[in-house]
Amino acid sequence: MPYVFLHISPVKHQELTKAIPFLRRELPGIIAEELSVNGGLTASEIMVWPSDSEKMFAVNGKPIEIIIFAHPFPERAQNVEERKESIIRRVREGLDEKGEYVSFGVCIMLVPMAYGESEVRPSSRDL
Repeated sequence: MPYVFLHISPVKHQELTKAIPFLRRELPGIIAEELSVNGGLTASEIMVWPSDSEKMFAVNGKPIEIIIFAHPFPERAQNVEERKESIIRRVREGLDEKGEYVSFGVCIMLVPMAYGESEVRPSSRDL
């Protein structure tokens, strides 16, 4: 399950009225297709964490930074540069179609990671 940190510069946030909805809607599918190994990754498995906090903005960063953390599967690692370039191309094309002209960066970090889910619900004895 890849994690995606989508950081938008607070300075540019108000200007990017078409880019932000496009990225929130399309980025999971783009990343799923480009990082999939044997077709086993879907858009619903991509967690996108948008941020526009001034405190999180990197010095010398781009107005839009897309930082992807994903498992280092050998099939993914062998051509990670090509996968990154495909994501850049597709995001650039989508932003261009929306008439949004802005620079952005994409970084893919392949790291061992583990994800789990749980839920706490009231038990019947508490009713």
